[in-house]
Amino acid sequence: MTTISPWTRPKTLMHLLLILVLIFLNWLVFRRLLHQNYFLWYLKNGVVISLATPFLALIWKDMKVRIGLISSHPSAYVAACLQLLGVFAYSLAPLDSDKRADPRDVGFDIGLYSGLAEALDSFLYYVVAIVMLVLGLAWGVLVAPLLYFVTLIAGVPARQELRGKIAPTYVHEETSDEKPEDKGKIQILEPGEAASITDASYLSFARDPFAVTQAMSTVVLWLANNIYSRVS
Repeated sequence: MTTISPWTRPKTLMHLLLILVLIFLNWLVFRRLLHQNYFLWYLKNGVVISLATPFLALIWKDMKVRIGLISSHPSAYVAACLQLLGVFAYSLAPLDSDKRADPRDVGFDIGLYSGLAEALDSFLYYVVAIVMLVLGLAWGVLVAPLLYFVTLIAGVPARQELRGKIAPTYVHEETSDEKPEDKGKIQILEPGEAASITDASYLSFARDPFAVTQAMSTVVLWLANNIYSRVS
């Protein structure tokens, strides 16, 4: 049976085209209206831009689907971005929502229910929610399209880890008082040996694929900015 590469499917090409069109429109808007170069703006603000994605993804901390944000596949990346923005917007539901969660018991009074404080927080929440929604939309339009190509480089270690092509590292730290001379000693173990030791620790450069990709994105943008500054 003949298999078709997912990269040749019309939907994949459509999503790649969508990313390229958004990048072109951003470049055009920055040039015509803001009189700036979109790519240079992206480079100069690379560190701040790299912090935006983890901030949005805080709401998605325990959801494996956010791995799509490190994908080299356009469809998986676009889908993850749309899902992230959708969940982010939903998480900012108004305070008078019918699905409002029950109040949390913090164990002592911190002034949550004093009249003035609660009224002020209720008003400011709407302001903060609107600002956050605008910033989220700005991330989806201005940051996410070009971030896809940054992720093509920055996401290599994470994708290799997910493919199982980075050798796992297991270590054991001696903590027993029975051998005081060896206490604190670190020993690197083979995978088979680590299976028999209950307190062996698994270490990996890309153990958290999403986190390491965001860190690598910061490095990539910082290096690109510095290289441009030196050659320009």
